Amino acid sequence: MKNGLIILLLSLVIAPFAQAADNLSVSLETLISAEPLERKPPKYPRLAAKKGQEGWVRLSFVIDEQGNVIDPIVHDSSGVERFEKAALKAVKDWKYSPAMVDGKPVEQCNSKVQLDFRLGEQEKGVTRQFLKKYKKLRNAVIEGDIELADDLYTEFKEESHHNFSESVHAAVVSATYFSAKQDVPQMTRELETIANNGYKFLGEESYLSLSGRLLMLKIEQNKLSEALELIAKINEVVDADASGLAPIKEMQNKLQQYIENNQYLVVKGKIHSHKAWYHQLLLNKFDLVSEGNAFERIEIRCKNKRSTYSNFEKQGFAIPEDWGQCHIYVDAPQGTEFSLVEYSS
Repeated sequence: MKNGLIILLLSLVIAPFAQAADNLSVSLETLISAEPLERKPPKYPRLAAKKGQEGWVRLSFVIDEQGNVIDPIVHDSSGVERFEKAALKAVKDWKYSPAMVDGKPVEQCNSKVQLDFRLGEQEKGVTRQFLKKYKKLRNAVIEGDIELADDLYTEFKEESHHNFSESVHAAVVSATYFSAKQDVPQMTRELETIANNGYKFLGEESYLSLSGRLLMLKIEQNKLSEALELIAKINEVVDADASGLAPIKEMQNKLQQYIENNQYLVVKGKIHSHKAWYHQLLLNKFDLVSEGNAFERIEIRCKNKRSTYSNFEKQGFAIPEDWGQCHIYVDAPQGTEFSLVEYSS
């Protein structure tokens, strides 16, 4: 990762966006965090266990004033619907001491967790059958035979009996495949799987290379809050003296300087499926901009409050700086494109 490339990317991440900021009017609040009392693990789906499937689910949820979990949302998963359903069912039965403000219980609206589904404590490697399909797909992509790669990828994904190691390696070859097809959203999703779950199953060099690629994508897309979170994840799992960490640390310093010296960000959004588009906010004010009035619903989830807006006309949302990390969820018809503009105070 060369200095010139880093500087070039940092100079491109924000495009000029003329917008008055004095109409920002929707304000939110603060809290003492909820504490877990009872969190039973999800039941392992019987059919998945029979097939030898392993996987994971990342989700967020709201803890209400009684300490109950409500409105869980799947952010990402290994792609096995049975695990998603089991995870959603499990967290709904979790119990917390409620979050408090001035001695009064309040909702805590931005709790996140990853639930892993594993069969036994011993890690499993890839099977010969998996490795054979992996190599065939990888070679087709490398040789530029996209038509063959399309057929092989369909066959590859239909074989869903993956353990954790196979899921990570499947993400590696899938990211290569989607890169060749220039499908950035799908490639990003596969790289997310690698960054979150891949360190135990890939060599340090491969893990850092692929996670670094995801980091560059997040910067290019102005998802700077997620970029900083990814850097923290990498620093958590990789040894501090690893030689491959130097470019990551340099990028971290550049990002922090860049954020301090800029007052707004523009993030492009597009609805790709039935699930809501979500974004982790970095700055404390934002606007949504679309050529048409396509937004059906947005939800803001921060630490101790959530606000929902349907068919809204008024723009401008302001979040106090002491409110902590916030996410925005956007529902709109599939294919809807828009811009989210973040402002500093």
